[in-house]
Amino acid sequence: MLAFEVLRGVIADIQGARLFTVIVDETADVTQHEQMSVCIRYFDNDLNSTEDFIGFYQIESTSANTLFSVLNDSLLRLGLSWSDCRGQCYDGVANMSGSRSGLQVRVKDIQEEAMYVHCNAHNMNLAFQDAVSRVNICRDAMKTVKELINSIRVT
Repeated sequence: MLAFEVLRGVIADIQGARLFTVIVDETADVTQHEQMSVCIRYFDNDLNSTEDFIGFYQIESTSANTLFSVLNDSLLRLGLSWSDCRGQCYDGVANMSGSRSGLQVRVKDIQEEAMYVHCNAHNMNLAFQDAVSRVNICRDAMKTVKELINSIRVT
């Protein structure tokens, strides 16, 4: 009950700002089911940037069609219009960022003002992984943590 009240408040803030950006990522949860996370970025009247988590949605596949369908449905249910969307932010995988058939193309087809931007957090993560892999003690520590997580997951 409280979660719905919080979400209603967040949606009211987004609608008050009017223009927004969608931020989407997909990943497998611990049970290996694919999930899609949706966040909305918007600016308030004082031009303060806010990012709000909207929800996780279980998805049957990671195809661009499925991702678009779930994103479109979630915006519709929240009362947010594509006409107010000015940006879209995803990682660099083809089903999201592909210039021919990715999610970003499907969004552009219905809202050409929704500019696609590659997610800087993903760029930072890739740079961090590359840097860590070159420092032996860090690489070994990360490997140990991954092995520990995998052994806990199996049991």
